[in-house]
Amino acid sequence: MSKKEFKALEAKLGRPPTAKEVQQAKPKFKTAYVRFTDLSYDYRTSVNGSLDDGEIVAYFKGESLNLGNVGDNVRMCIECTIKS
Repeated sequence: MSKKEFKALEAKLGRPPTAKEVQQAKPKFKTAYVRFTDLSYDYRTSVNGSLDDGEIVAYFKGESLNLGNVGDNVRMCIECTIKS
């Protein structure tokens, strides 16, 4: 949970949240939208919701991913956006 999200939860509750409330407020999953130079290979996938967006983007962007089912089909991720 980011500091901004923590402050928003604190404002909503009118007091500092407990550790349990912080854990429950975290999204269990986020959606990563992964883009390639060939748009036909773009896809979305669920990722760990406790990771911050920067960590998720760093995992995908600029990385070569093998998208092949039978043979290799390696493509480089050019962009990754996150939705909580």
